[in-house]
Amino acid sequence: MPNLYILPPLLVFLQFLQMKLTFAINDRKKAKQQKVIDVGKKSETPEPSAMQTQQRMMLYLLPLMIGFFAIKFPLPFPSTGACPRSSLSGSR
Repeated sequence: MPNLYILPPLLVFLQFLQMKLTFAINDRKKAKQQKVIDVGKKSETPEPSAMQTQQRMMLYLLPLMIGFFAIKFPLPFPSTGACPRSSLSGSR
């Protein structure tokens, strides 16, 4: 059962990386479109918008949820690496 120890952490890491890169690209596109001019230093820190909060939750919770599903639900083929159809082709 090495797939149980290798695939779920790999899936979690890759999903987190993919989400992080996607959100970074979107943020960069928005910054280019807005071209905000800084007129001075503000004393208050801006509150995150609802969309930023939702993206932050998705960034951390979605990879964990996928990792949980990967642990709880088995792979559709055996961990030996053999294709499931190869055992059926000899039975005809």
